[in-house]
Amino acid sequence: MDGECDRILQLADHNLVRVQAVQDGPANLCAIAEAATRTALGILTQKAVPRRTAPLPATSLASLDACSLVGQQALAQLPAAATSTPNHGFGGWDCVWESKDTHRDLGRSR
Repeated sequence: MDGECDRILQLADHNLVRVQAVQDGPANLCAIAEAATRTALGILTQKAVPRRTAPLPATSLASLDACSLVGQQALAQLPAAATSTPNHGFGGWDCVWESKDTHRDLGRSR
């Protein structure tokens, strides 16, 4: 996909971490994805991922399901997405609407 560059890290337990840089417009997305991947790899190889010391604010998007963030009126602008069932990603962190002709992603990070 144009405007996107991905990197994959395989963890010791065989889980995968996908690092994705996405932007419309000019940017060196692979350099961005590579820098993020190096940072993540450094943290993951040094020790366990540090846990939050404070709870997330009540207004944080982290507790919401990504699929719930797009209303029917917005989906109606993309007819193929409006008629498809969303695929909920891991932890509700992303949501994908697909048809044979279209692919629409909504993602967020925690």
